[in-house]
Amino acid sequence: MGTMCSTNGDYNTNERRHLFEKFSQRSGGLTVRIFEGKLKDSRTTVIVNDANPKLTNQGQLSFDLMNAAGLNVQRECNQYISQNQALGVSEVAITDSGALGCSKIFHTVGPQWMGGDRKEEAKIEEAVIACLEAATKISAKSIAFPPLIREPYNIPLFYVSRSMLNAILNYSRRSSTSKSSLKEIHLIASSSTVSKLLVHDASEIFGLNVSENYSTSTSETIIGPKA
Repeated sequence: MGTMCSTNGDYNTNERRHLFEKFSQRSGGLTVRIFEGKLKDSRTTVIVNDANPKLTNQGQLSFDLMNAAGLNVQRECNQYISQNQALGVSEVAITDSGALGCSKIFHTVGPQWMGGDRKEEAKIEEAVIACLEAATKISAKSIAFPPLIREPYNIPLFYVSRSMLNAILNYSRRSSTSKSSLKEIHLIASSSTVSKLLVHDASEIFGLNVSENYSTSTSETIIGPKA
């Protein structure tokens, strides 16, 4: 991994951030949205970092996010590791957001891919639920996830997609969600290939018509001030 920049470079916190909305569906007291774009451009209360146990940002998505956040956030991560040795699978560490447009960064660790025989899907679901529960504890209104593929080990995306969406659906069915501060869950896809898979799986899991969803969800959405 390259050295984290000490400044924000060309990342201007006042610039207009563009994310493209591909899917939106109400479930319980929550709205689930899928966007295509860069995770660092999200304006949700919380952004989730797909971290590794040592919080060293081995994956490209994690590195890009933390590089945009700035050195102070990495220092918080280093302090966490010095006190706790490592962040366990499905656990959550919370840091400030640095130069990002969110309020907090949640760092969580997905499982290593072992061929699907070590309950990897269940562990991904546990990581998602842990983040959602942590978000409610800090009265967050919204949270943005990348696919938790655990770079560079790269869990197959179709496992990750369905595991995360099933976790979100199950969480939304809890009676407590109607009284929770958390109102929106965003999944941020870094490419059209990823967004298409997420939309396809979301449409199936939430019981929608895939072709209708594609035809009505291609408009550009500019995310406003963080909620």
